[in-house]
Amino acid sequence: MSAGSQPGLDLADYQGLRYAKRLETISRLVVAIGALIYATGFLVVITFLGKMGIRDFGDIFRAKYIHVGMLYWLIPVLPGGPILAFFALKRQQTLRRTKELMRPSSLFLTIQLVIFIYVVVLIARPEFVHLESHWIAGTLLWTVVGMRIINAAADRLKERKPRLWKWAAMLRMPHIAVSLGLELICIYPLRQQIFEMFWRSVITMSVFVVAGMLTWRFISLANYTNDLDEKSHLWVAGSALLCGLYLFSVFSFAYSIYPFVPAERGGGNYSYTADVLVLLVDTTGIPSDLLYNAKRPGAISYTGIDRTAEDNPKGQEVNPRTKAVKLIEQTSSWVYIASPDGCKQPAEWKPHVTALQTAAIKSIVALPVEEDGSKRANQLCYEWWHSFRSALTRLI
Repeated sequence: MSAGSQPGLDLADYQGLRYAKRLETISRLVVAIGALIYATGFLVVITFLGKMGIRDFGDIFRAKYIHVGMLYWLIPVLPGGPILAFFALKRQQTLRRTKELMRPSSLFLTIQLVIFIYVVVLIARPEFVHLESHWIAGTLLWTVVGMRIINAAADRLKERKPRLWKWAAMLRMPHIAVSLGLELICIYPLRQQIFEMFWRSVITMSVFVVAGMLTWRFISLANYTNDLDEKSHLWVAGSALLCGLYLFSVFSFAYSIYPFVPAERGGGNYSYTADVLVLLVDTTGIPSDLLYNAKRPGAISYTGIDRTAEDNPKGQEVNPRTKAVKLIEQTSSWVYIASPDGCKQPAEWKPHVTALQTAAIKSIVALPVEEDGSKRANQLCYEWWHSFRSALTRLI
């Protein structure tokens, strides 16, 4: 449609109309994407909690569902986005015979970097970024700035000194290797969780790959035909297949990846969360193994919380409470707790969850978080360097 096709509509009004329609389309797209992210997070959380026997989903509108949905959708988007951009640029370069805008080395480095960032955000405990801030910052700077310097030097030498250009271009591979080494050093303290999560999530990753290939295939087939009926049939078949894969991947994500996400980020890994003491109004109906008993071997008392009535000859506790437990879920009516035994193995942890009514609770006290004892990157590098020097000394 042109500005002159409608009488009385000048160019400014026509451009304003196009801008308004574009904003309307973008707003609808944002709402649809937000609803999909929210629904995905909701399905993941209720699937995981259902494994523990929790059927009360509490408040429907929770920010936790948005966070979990974003973690799910970042799996296909982070590596898939650069790959789609690379091939789209390649196609335009072939058609227009323009300069290469993205090299394969840059694509590999981009995917490598986004996966590194995603793994740190996904399964690292909250203070991990603070403890390893120097290594993470150095890795990011080396990866991004280093590749930029190499590409700029190679582009300049290509025209002036072709012989040196080949040597400069060959520096990309050592740069990628060093970047990969720095990233491995940063996530080395998380190696056990990464390996376990990787082997458990093979099916989930395979579903994402298959869904991406099918999406690309259906889009290509739809572009080959101009018949509206054929396109509609293709989209119906593709949508049905992708919806099935979507539901399967959501359930797989809930059982294979979500248990490794720290509970502080809305996940199902409670090994990093602080234990809590639940001060009770009444202990009726609560399992005895969850209640605090000062006479029980290994019982730990806390100053200011555990005290007995001075005029009580039996020494009964004034503040009945639970022992140190994990807070699994909390709604407006119920609080779900479980014993922390076995929570260090998040994928295998199957706790006996107890539901407490909020009316039976005085307060909830969070205990200090214990250090996990994992070695930091600086300690690991020192140990590796010391081992290397010892081995070199023995050889000499």
